[in-house]
Amino acid sequence: MHRRLWMLTIPFPIMALGLVAWSFDVGLMNNTTPSLPMGLYVRDDRPLDSLRHDDIVAFCPPPAAVNYEARLGEHNGWGYYCPDKRVQVFLKKVAAVAGDRVTLSPAGISVNGQPPIFGTAPLRYFKDGDSVYPLPAYQFGSSVVPHGKVWAYSHQWFGLDSRYYGPVTPLTRMRAFLVGPDEIFSTPPPETAALQRHQF
Repeated sequence: MHRRLWMLTIPFPIMALGLVAWSFDVGLMNNTTPSLPMGLYVRDDRPLDSLRHDDIVAFCPPPAAVNYEARLGEHNGWGYYCPDKRVQVFLKKVAAVAGDRVTLSPAGISVNGQPPIFGTAPLRYFKDGDSVYPLPAYQFGSSVVPHGKVWAYSHQWFGLDSRYYGPVTPLTRMRAFLVGPDEIFSTPPPETAALQRHQF
Protein backbone atom coordinates (compact mmCIF):
# COMPACT_ATOMS: atom_id res chain seq x y z
CA MET A 1 0.00 0.00 0.00
CA HIS A 2 2.79 2.43 0.93
CA ARG A 3 4.62 1.54 -2.27
CA ARG A 4 1.59 2.41 -4.38
CA LEU A 5 1.17 5.76 -2.61
CA TRP A 6 4.86 6.49 -3.14
CA MET A 7 4.53 5.85 -6.88
CA LEU A 8 1.66 8.33 -7.09
CA THR A 9 3.99 11.09 -5.85
CA ILE A 10 6.33 10.65 -8.87
CA PRO A 11 5.75 13.43 -11.46
CA PHE A 12 4.12 11.99 -14.58
CA PRO A 13 6.89 13.10 -17.04
CA ILE A 14 9.50 11.30 -14.95
CA MET A 15 7.33 8.20 -14.71
CA ALA A 16 6.75 8.26 -18.48
CA LEU A 17 10.47 8.53 -19.18
CA GLY A 18 11.12 5.67 -16.78
CA LEU A 19 8.56 3.48 -18.54
CA VAL A 20 10.09 4.27 -21.94
CA ALA A 21 13.58 3.42 -20.67
CA TRP A 22 12.28 0.17 -19.16
CA SER A 23 10.49 -0.76 -22.41
CA PHE A 24 13.68 -0.40 -24.43
CA ASP A 25 15.70 -2.29 -21.83
CA VAL A 26 13.43 -5.34 -22.07
CA GLY A 27 12.86 -4.95 -25.81
CA LEU A 28 9.19 -3.98 -25.62
CA MET A 29 7.56 -3.01 -28.92
CA ASN A 30 4.05 -1.83 -29.69
CA ASN A 31 2.54 -3.27 -32.87
CA THR A 32 -0.31 -1.22 -34.38
CA THR A 33 -0.72 -3.11 -37.65
CA PRO A 34 -2.96 -6.18 -38.06
CA SER A 35 -0.15 -8.19 -39.68
CA LEU A 36 0.09 -9.66 -36.17
CA PRO A 37 -2.31 -9.32 -33.25
CA MET A 38 -2.09 -5.70 -32.13
CA GLY A 39 -0.46 -4.93 -28.82
CA LEU A 40 2.84 -5.34 -27.00
CA TYR A 41 5.65 -7.70 -27.93
CA VAL A 42 8.80 -8.34 -25.93
CA ARG A 43 12.27 -9.47 -26.97
CA ASP A 44 12.97 -13.18 -26.67
CA ASP A 45 16.69 -13.75 -26.10
CA ARG A 46 16.83 -17.35 -27.30
CA PRO A 47 19.41 -17.74 -30.12
CA LEU A 48 18.28 -17.03 -33.66
CA ASP A 49 19.70 -20.29 -34.96
CA SER A 50 16.89 -22.07 -33.10
CA LEU A 51 14.12 -20.23 -34.97
CA ARG A 52 11.22 -22.38 -36.11
CA HIS A 53 8.21 -21.89 -38.36
CA ASP A 54 5.66 -19.43 -36.94
CA ASP A 55 8.10 -17.86 -34.48
CA ILE A 56 7.94 -14.05 -34.47
CA VAL A 57 10.96 -12.00 -35.54
CA ALA A 58 11.91 -8.34 -35.77
CA PHE A 59 13.92 -7.28 -38.81
CA CYS A 60 14.87 -4.23 -40.82
CA PRO A 61 12.81 -4.09 -44.01
CA PRO A 62 14.69 -3.97 -47.31
CA PRO A 63 14.64 -0.83 -49.50
CA ALA A 64 11.59 -1.92 -51.53
CA ALA A 65 9.49 -2.10 -48.37
CA VAL A 66 10.95 1.12 -46.93
CA ASN A 67 10.09 3.05 -50.08
CA TYR A 68 6.58 1.63 -50.18
CA GLU A 69 5.92 2.44 -46.52
CA ALA A 70 7.19 5.99 -47.07
CA ARG A 71 4.63 6.54 -49.83
CA LEU A 72 1.82 5.35 -47.58
CA GLY A 73 3.12 7.12 -44.49
CA GLU A 74 2.64 4.01 -42.35
CA HIS A 75 4.49 2.86 -39.25
CA ASN A 76 4.43 0.06 -36.70
CA GLY A 77 3.72 2.05 -33.52
CA TRP A 78 6.70 2.62 -31.22
CA GLY A 79 9.67 0.41 -30.72
CA TYR A 80 13.11 -0.18 -32.16
CA TYR A 81 14.43 1.64 -35.20
CA CYS A 82 16.80 0.24 -37.79
CA PRO A 83 20.40 1.48 -37.75
CA ASP A 84 19.78 4.16 -40.39
CA LYS A 85 16.94 5.58 -38.20
CA ARG A 86 14.62 5.98 -41.19
CA VAL A 87 12.23 3.18 -40.37
CA GLN A 88 11.13 1.02 -37.48
CA VAL A 89 11.76 -2.69 -37.48
CA PHE A 90 9.03 -4.94 -38.86
CA LEU A 91 7.42 -7.71 -36.83
CA LYS A 92 6.34 -10.82 -38.76
CA LYS A 93 6.00 -14.56 -38.39
CA VAL A 94 8.61 -16.95 -39.80
CA ALA A 95 7.40 -18.91 -42.83
CA ALA A 96 10.73 -20.64 -43.57
CA VAL A 97 14.20 -20.87 -42.05
CA ALA A 98 17.65 -21.56 -43.49
CA GLY A 99 17.68 -24.76 -45.56
CA ASP A 100 13.96 -24.70 -46.35
CA ARG A 101 12.88 -24.56 -49.99
CA VAL A 102 10.44 -21.74 -50.65
CA THR A 103 8.29 -21.39 -53.76
CA LEU A 104 6.61 -18.06 -54.50
CA SER A 105 3.73 -18.18 -56.99
CA PRO A 106 0.49 -16.26 -57.65
CA ALA A 107 -1.07 -18.61 -55.06
CA GLY A 108 1.30 -17.49 -52.30
CA ILE A 109 4.27 -18.80 -50.30
CA SER A 110 4.85 -22.58 -50.28
CA VAL A 111 7.47 -24.18 -48.03
CA ASN A 112 9.09 -27.58 -48.72
CA GLY A 113 6.38 -28.63 -51.15
CA GLN A 114 3.48 -27.90 -48.81
CA PRO A 115 0.35 -26.06 -50.02
CA PRO A 116 0.62 -22.24 -50.08
CA ILE A 117 0.30 -20.57 -46.69
CA PHE A 118 -3.20 -19.23 -46.18
CA GLY A 119 -3.55 -15.55 -47.10
CA THR A 120 -0.10 -15.06 -48.70
CA ALA A 121 -1.11 -14.59 -52.35
CA PRO A 122 0.84 -11.55 -53.59
CA LEU A 123 -0.91 -8.48 -54.99
CA ARG A 124 0.39 -6.06 -57.57
CA TYR A 125 -1.63 -3.05 -56.44
CA PHE A 126 -3.18 -1.75 -53.24
CA LYS A 127 -6.18 0.59 -53.32
CA ASP A 128 -6.64 3.07 -50.45
CA GLY A 129 -9.67 5.29 -51.02
CA ASP A 130 -9.16 6.94 -54.41
CA SER A 131 -5.42 6.22 -54.52
CA VAL A 132 -3.79 3.16 -56.09
CA TYR A 133 -0.29 2.11 -55.05
CA PRO A 134 1.84 -0.40 -56.97
CA LEU A 135 3.38 -2.99 -54.65
CA PRO A 136 6.99 -4.19 -54.88
CA ALA A 137 7.37 -7.35 -56.96
CA TYR A 138 9.59 -10.32 -56.07
CA GLN A 139 10.48 -12.91 -58.69
CA PHE A 140 8.34 -16.05 -58.77
CA GLY A 141 10.11 -19.38 -58.46
CA SER A 142 11.80 -21.68 -55.95
CA SER A 143 14.95 -21.21 -53.89
CA VAL A 144 16.56 -22.45 -50.69
CA VAL A 145 16.64 -20.00 -47.79
CA PRO A 146 20.32 -19.09 -47.19
CA HIS A 147 22.09 -19.22 -43.83
CA GLY A 148 21.17 -16.33 -41.53
CA LYS A 149 17.96 -15.54 -43.41
CA VAL A 150 14.25 -16.28 -42.97
CA TRP A 151 11.12 -15.83 -45.05
CA ALA A 152 8.71 -13.60 -43.14
CA TYR A 153 4.96 -13.68 -43.56
CA SER A 154 1.63 -12.41 -42.35
CA HIS A 155 -1.56 -14.32 -43.14
CA GLN A 156 -3.22 -11.09 -44.27
CA TRP A 157 -3.94 -10.22 -47.89
CA PHE A 158 -2.32 -6.79 -47.33
CA GLY A 159 0.71 -7.97 -45.31
CA LEU A 160 3.94 -6.36 -46.56
CA ASP A 161 6.16 -9.39 -46.13
CA SER A 162 8.66 -11.63 -47.97
CA ARG A 163 6.24 -12.32 -50.81
CA TYR A 164 7.25 -8.81 -52.00
CA TYR A 165 10.95 -8.63 -51.08
CA GLY A 166 12.24 -12.14 -50.42
CA PRO A 167 14.26 -13.45 -47.44
CA VAL A 168 15.32 -11.11 -44.64
CA THR A 169 17.89 -11.06 -41.84
CA PRO A 170 16.25 -11.31 -38.40
CA LEU A 171 17.51 -8.95 -35.71
CA THR A 172 15.90 -10.69 -32.76
CA ARG A 173 13.17 -13.11 -31.83
CA MET A 174 10.03 -11.60 -30.27
CA ARG A 175 7.06 -13.00 -28.37
CA ALA A 176 3.60 -11.72 -27.57
CA PHE A 177 3.39 -9.93 -24.22
CA LEU A 178 -0.02 -8.26 -24.11
CA VAL A 179 -1.94 -8.51 -27.39
CA GLY A 180 -5.48 -8.51 -28.70
CA PRO A 181 -7.27 -11.08 -30.87
CA ASP A 182 -5.79 -12.18 -34.19
CA GLU A 183 -7.98 -10.62 -36.86
CA ILE A 184 -7.58 -12.33 -40.24
CA PHE A 185 -8.34 -10.42 -43.45
CA SER A 186 -7.51 -12.99 -46.10
CA THR A 187 -9.69 -11.72 -48.96
CA PRO A 188 -9.10 -8.31 -50.57
CA PRO A 189 -12.12 -6.01 -50.81
CA PRO A 190 -13.72 -6.00 -54.30
CA GLU A 191 -12.17 -2.68 -55.32
CA THR A 192 -8.68 -3.97 -54.57
CA ALA A 193 -9.29 -7.44 -56.01
CA ALA A 194 -10.44 -5.89 -59.31
CA LEU A 195 -7.02 -4.28 -59.75
CA GLN A 196 -5.29 -7.67 -59.75
CA ARG A 197 -6.87 -8.95 -62.98
CA HIS A 198 -4.25 -9.97 -65.56
CA GLN A 199 -1.53 -8.89 -63.15
CA PHE A 200 0.74 -11.94 -63.59
